[in-house]
Amino acid sequence: MLDPAGGLLRFNGQTWDIQNNAIFRARFEKYLNTPEENGEQESAHRETLNRIITLLDPNNLKPQTLTDAYRLLARAAGYPGDSRLSDTLANAIYSVWGAKRNQAKMEEANQILEDENARLRRNMAVRASAEEFQRVPDGKVGKGGNAPTATAPGQQTTPPPPPTSGAPGGLTLSNKSSSPSGAPTSGGSGNSTNATTAQVQLPGGPPSLPGASDGTDAASKGSQTAQSTLASQSANGIRIAGYAEKLVENSLRVKANSLKGGVSEMQSKIEYQSLLVQLFMQRRFHHVIIGARFYRALFGDGDARLNLPESSQNPFSKGSGLPMTIATLESLCNEAIREVQTGVQAFHKLLEIGEIRSASERLRDALLVGEFLPEVRTLPFERKRKVLAFVQKTNQLLSAIEVKDYTLASDLINGPQGLRVTASDFDATKPSALIETARNAARLLLAKARNAAISGDKPSFETALKEAATIWPNNPELAEIASKAFAQGDQMAQTLLELDQLTAQKNFRRIAEEAGRFLAATQTAPPEKQATLKKILEDFKSVEAALMAAQEMDRQGNPAGAWESVDRTAQKFPDDLQLNQARALYTTKAADFVRTVQTAQEREKRAELAPSLAWYLKAQRLYPKSDLAEEAVKRLKSQLVPEAAH
Repeated sequence: MLDPAGGLLRFNGQTWDIQNNAIFRARFEKYLNTPEENGEQESAHRETLNRIITLLDPNNLKPQTLTDAYRLLARAAGYPGDSRLSDTLANAIYSVWGAKRNQAKMEEANQILEDENARLRRNMAVRASAEEFQRVPDGKVGKGGNAPTATAPGQQTTPPPPPTSGAPGGLTLSNKSSSPSGAPTSGGSGNSTNATTAQVQLPGGPPSLPGASDGTDAASKGSQTAQSTLASQSANGIRIAGYAEKLVENSLRVKANSLKGGVSEMQSKIEYQSLLVQLFMQRRFHHVIIGARFYRALFGDGDARLNLPESSQNPFSKGSGLPMTIATLESLCNEAIREVQTGVQAFHKLLEIGEIRSASERLRDALLVGEFLPEVRTLPFERKRKVLAFVQKTNQLLSAIEVKDYTLASDLINGPQGLRVTASDFDATKPSALIETARNAARLLLAKARNAAISGDKPSFETALKEAATIWPNNPELAEIASKAFAQGDQMAQTLLELDQLTAQKNFRRIAEEAGRFLAATQTAPPEKQATLKKILEDFKSVEAALMAAQEMDRQGNPAGAWESVDRTAQKFPDDLQLNQARALYTTKAADFVRTVQTAQEREKRAELAPSLAWYLKAQRLYPKSDLAEEAVKRLKSQLVPEAAH
């Protein structure tokens, strides 16, 4: 939401001041310096988008118009200002069509499976009815008045055997054979064991087994029939179980296909809705309207709610509390387009009457809402340039106030080419009040600093001066007072810097020569620097004392003593130039003594104690008052003859 009165932009719970924000100011200046987008290509692109919206009118929508609108998206994508967003929208529509085709294939496969299930159910019903017919309870009469017997499908039931003789429908022939002795057997009812009876039945009667009675034949045949019935029932049950298994498998496939198709459609719908929301965030309102109309044609289920995460819908539904739909997005786009159109119209009118400030604000608001709409992109460059000078000065004024450069801010407002002159409707109340308040506060603090300086209150002076600099850093009066107040302090700072340089160079003689200046500079310096200067001066005193003693000894004709005095001090301060020069001079004058001492020192370093002692004794003979030779002799004696030390 944009609040034009306060220049505040609120989005997703955050607020930006577009009048005092570097990002918004820079973007507005970039737009004002960009030539307008006029020409045949821009007009063709605008006509293409309007043509697509017309083809997708719900009142005239047909399959052919939908196809024509889809083809026009490729033409619209060729315009550079389109940023290939029409192509992106076309790709999203193609993906939805692909999902639709996939869903149609799933439905076709489900229909085939449903037909197969219907056939399986019919087969199961036939098998179940046949098995039920065969399961008649024992002792009851089945169809045809015969005793019920279980038969396998397709088999005929065996009728009861007819009478053996004299019965209608059958004829029995007896063949009597003679005994082994050749005597004929008597024709009876089969009592003779030697008689073999062969019975031949005419069609319609069962065959008789030789030597078996009628009762035995019936029992045997009943047992065989029962076994055959059980086998037939078992096979029938297996077939029914197979049908049931196949039926369940097909039903699961139908459910899986239906679920897969539903998920595919929902996924394509979410992706398409996400693209529409993204286009809305990019302020591509014409593309959103086109996408919304395509959505209604692609998804005819009537479900136009945004199936996006709640965080994505908050910017739209947070104020109203109502669920967001495709129709809401389209309505917001139409409202935004109308808002931009009225804003641009107001800009032209205000610019004509000379109210540049109001004209720039209306143009800024229109740019913020619909940066890519034709009304904004085709605005004449000459009219934008009239606003650019005013905008640049206002941005400069904001920057000057931000860094507290009130001198520049005052010139931008009240100067010969100031904002009050170039823009008659410019409101300078707030910046002028801010500038005057800062000036008065700074003047009061500077007066306080002068009083503190006169009274010698250095802490109060520094505090007041610091506060004045915080309020108005580049105040000319502050610069004048600071230059006078810190002249002395600057000189002391330079002296301290020189002291650090001389110390690093080990030029202690120069420090000692100007000891008074350095001591004054270190009065307010840290204690460490004061201690360093004190040690340098003490060391220099010892150097001067050694040089003076050497000069006196040399004057008295004792160059060996002069060399020894200088050599001891030079070992402590090897970088002192005068010490090194004096040692070289006295080395030449007392060459024998120096050579003898150096030889003794070298032998002592090589642990040749006895020869070293001999050379030190020789040096002692050359210069009996030599402290260096005496100390060396005592040291070597204690090492060669330990008991001599006691």
